[in-house]
Amino acid sequence: MMEVRHRKGYAATIREDSIPAYLMIVLGTSAPSFCRHQALYTNFMSTEGRRNPILIALEKGRKWRNKALKKSKRSNQPESVPASRGEDTGPPTPSPDSLIANQIQDLRQKLDDLEVQQGGTKRSADEAYSKEMDIAGKVAMQFSEFDSVFQREKSRDELGAPSKLLSMISDSRLLMQMHANRANARWVEEEAWVAPHVYDPKIVFGGRSDILAYRQIAKELLEQGKVALQLIDAGQEIPVKLTSGEIGTQSILVTDIWKPVQDFYPWKVPLGDRLEGLPVISRRLLQCIVDIEKLVGSAAVKRLKVVLCVDEELEPQICQMLLKHKFYDLAPENLVVIKIPRFPGVLHDLKDNEMKPVADSHRLPAGTGWGVLALRWPGVGFSVNSESGQYELLDGTVLEWLIGSDVEWISTQMMFDWEMLKPDATVNLDFWATTLYCCDEKGSNMAMEVLQSETSTLARSHMSLVMGRQSNPRDTCNLKITDLQTPRTRALVMDAEERRDVVCCAHRYMVKAKTLQETVWGAATFRPDIEVHGQYAYLTFSLADLSSAKGATCASILTNTRGPCLKTRVYERAWFQDAVPRLAYQDGQSAFQLAAMTCSSSAAPVIVKSKMGAARRGTTVVLFVVDNLVSKMAFRTARLLLRHEVDQLHVVTSVVSDESIGKAKSMLEGYRDVVKSGQIIHKILTRGSGKVIDLMEQYTRSVEADIVVAGSEQLAKDVTEVMGSFCITVVKTLTFLPVLVVKVNSVGDSHRMPQDGAARPPQGIRCMFEVRPTCRAMIDWTLNRLDASVDKIFLAKPRAIDNTEQETPTAQRMLSTFAELAVANNFTAVKRPLKGDASESLKQAVAKEKIDILAIQAPAAKSTPPQVIEILRSSKTSILVFRSRDDSS
Repeated sequence: MMEVRHRKGYAATIREDSIPAYLMIVLGTSAPSFCRHQALYTNFMSTEGRRNPILIALEKGRKWRNKALKKSKRSNQPESVPASRGEDTGPPTPSPDSLIANQIQDLRQKLDDLEVQQGGTKRSADEAYSKEMDIAGKVAMQFSEFDSVFQREKSRDELGAPSKLLSMISDSRLLMQMHANRANARWVEEEAWVAPHVYDPKIVFGGRSDILAYRQIAKELLEQGKVALQLIDAGQEIPVKLTSGEIGTQSILVTDIWKPVQDFYPWKVPLGDRLEGLPVISRRLLQCIVDIEKLVGSAAVKRLKVVLCVDEELEPQICQMLLKHKFYDLAPENLVVIKIPRFPGVLHDLKDNEMKPVADSHRLPAGTGWGVLALRWPGVGFSVNSESGQYELLDGTVLEWLIGSDVEWISTQMMFDWEMLKPDATVNLDFWATTLYCCDEKGSNMAMEVLQSETSTLARSHMSLVMGRQSNPRDTCNLKITDLQTPRTRALVMDAEERRDVVCCAHRYMVKAKTLQETVWGAATFRPDIEVHGQYAYLTFSLADLSSAKGATCASILTNTRGPCLKTRVYERAWFQDAVPRLAYQDGQSAFQLAAMTCSSSAAPVIVKSKMGAARRGTTVVLFVVDNLVSKMAFRTARLLLRHEVDQLHVVTSVVSDESIGKAKSMLEGYRDVVKSGQIIHKILTRGSGKVIDLMEQYTRSVEADIVVAGSEQLAKDVTEVMGSFCITVVKTLTFLPVLVVKVNSVGDSHRMPQDGAARPPQGIRCMFEVRPTCRAMIDWTLNRLDASVDKIFLAKPRAIDNTEQETPTAQRMLSTFAELAVANNFTAVKRPLKGDASESLKQAVAKEKIDILAIQAPAAKSTPPQVIEILRSSKTSILVFRSRDDSS
């Protein structure tokens, strides 16, 4: 036994052998240093300077459980069997499961009362401690014992209702999670927070030439090798099809994403060439090299220092990949690898009254913060010998190696980050320049990229909320969402939403190397999170805590570039829908193709592949044309709907008789100038004495069209000519599918794109939705045909402003709901509450935002409301009139 003291002064007596070995390694070499660093025992096993409430309550809890079991053994009869006549049996003996259920219900009520009191009226410290101690102790006892109770009772089948105990075990774990939430949030509750001060490069420099000077300094630092790149594995996994045919998961870093795309969504493979044989980590490193070489030359690539922090399970595979791909043109001695270990779960051992790691429990990575901690440890970083393939340990710490190599700044990012796969994204010169400015003028020693939004949706996706310290709002901290799960800390998120200024971190940092040397001295730099998974507790370290470390002064710089989603470790299959256009865009860059082919080898070939067979029908677009300018505009807009190889565009025109077919063929040749793979199908229909609209309806049904596109000159003219518009007839007649009307006076630029194949306009499509309660299907359908990497969407709600010039609560809820739907599809929506009726307010919004496509919903009926006709007439943009497909119409 030994006594250890916390830095606040209170003491605890523990057995030295009760401290998990892996935590000893993480947090220090002795039990006293273990407690000083405030890890598992100081956060989880101590409360307010008194003896741990879990340990105090264990004896009471054990007595309570034994008493319940003894009562259940006194009666040999089931509760449903009546007692013999004449016997005084007294009240019926409750069964153990009912006792446990009642106790959990009682604990729930106490916990609810406690949380209400914490968020409302103040209590004395002794009263609060007493209640928390009682609840926490009983919860811990239940959490530790329920599994053994369940297994025993299930095997004996005495209760006859194991499902009830399963439910109760789940309830007890939920309560345990609440206790962990309190431990995680304790440090946040002890601080005073205010809205953060955010530096916007456009406002900071205001068009002055200062930014040019700082940009030049940033380029010189990179060219001279004074900026190192640190990439950290956050542990994301994706579903893959195993060799056995079963569906499993695999780290995204070592996966060639084109393979699962072909397995799960073969029809999603887009046009053009694609590069197979490149895992995500290879794509990331190659894009870094391409960007830096383009910015400051190839000599800077040879001087670049790169630190890869990877999961220990992936380390052999990644090191072999470096060898096979020739280190991606980096100098082998400048590429250092750090392993992030996996640790088992911890469980409270009732017999020894200790927290112990369980060897056969599922192991989880130590977290992104480990990559920064390991920079200060000797014997951790190593490089791979390019000839022998042997690992060569650094003489000292990785940080000493970097500083000894004249590195002044470290750019720390997540290894998997979609935005970093775009051209020129590795080095954000505006972010770097503003970082240098803040360090020179504002006293900062590090900076992080942040995003701003009106709701907490992005914050929860990034698992981040940025706040400022009350003493200095310019000193901002990245708070983990897992640390904001108590009533008092949730209020920080709610307050930010009320301000409509929710700031979150994109998990990209610029840190002075000497700052890390001064602030990262051990695990106390971080505030480890307690994560509860099943019946086990895990300790994880997050990179977010670096911004709140002692001695760190972090500036928040607005870039509004989304970071990786850290909300979940395993992405669902729907994630591939976002992956496909991003990979295709990267593979279409000639510089990236050249770099990829350079690193190809016989051991790890990079293969260029094109078209593949489709497993099912794609989108069928039908475009009706005549010989005029607006038909050309409609054609260019219709091309944007071709996202995949199996999509088809039917260009259709009609003639009165066969004598006009030759002239029609000549006209259609002008619509064969761009798309490969036979995606364009020309069709000439002979109508004879019939109506054109009847011919159109018959053709769209025969090819099972998904959307009809038509151009209109009449709708851009005055009201008298609008009434004779053929497109109005099309909208009124083809009520069984969406119709896109392209107007000649559209303010958007998408139809003016150069004719360069199926490429989308570089500035993307600007699409606005008229928001209604029933428009979810319209938004889903449209987003599936847009590209989240370049396209921008707006949510407009007419009549959303009341007479007091305030946004109505109904409009707020509706816009927030559909903004979350957009985020789920990897888009960031701009909300636009409008004043006035739909036709006038949408007309003004379209002109102001230069919208390419305005999507409105019409009822699935033969009649088209006058309001839809008015919007078609007044809005100067292309208009999508959406109706759900109904083949029976």
